[in-house]
Amino acid sequence: MNRSRIVSGGRVRGLLSCVVLLAALACTAVPPPRGWRDPEVCRAHFKAYESARRNFQNSHLDPYNQNATVAREAQLLRLDGCITRQKDLQGLLAAQARLSPHVVTDSGTPLHPPVAVQAGIVDGFTSQSRVTTYFAALGYNSRSVGAEGLGRQIFLGPFRSEGAASEAIRVAREAGFISPYVSRTRY
Repeated sequence: MNRSRIVSGGRVRGLLSCVVLLAALACTAVPPPRGWRDPEVCRAHFKAYESARRNFQNSHLDPYNQNATVAREAQLLRLDGCITRQKDLQGLLAAQARLSPHVVTDSGTPLHPPVAVQAGIVDGFTSQSRVTTYFAALGYNSRSVGAEGLGRQIFLGPFRSEGAASEAIRVAREAGFISPYVSRTRY
């Protein structure tokens, strides 16, 4: 009888040691994965997500099932930190003050048809409201589209020249967006 108590006590101590070791490992700072919030990686993910949504759009008959290809691209956007969060937008008012007054002007090569700039995906309606106000104060038209499982995808435009689109990309970066780019989505 005594022996079974010793064995079970040894098991308890062993389990406690494992729990303490796991807790210590969990508290250790783990560097983010390679590609985390990298603008080039995020731009590639956004373009793949846009392409997947265009090619595998859910039918209106089954709106609750996301296509596997779209879901995979959305997961990569999340895993690599490409979604613009509230804390990424902390400098929004300062950027607006720095850039004001701002006038959207056409310059460079004309674009036919006009293009949209995909600023990025924000994490919710509060962020959407903040960036919509920011862009409107700087003279930009913006719209948002629900990005299932991600938040709200922000588009600027339409732009009729390369110079205007490039300037919009710069202004979106100033706001805190990681990888704005000229989108193939029709505005």
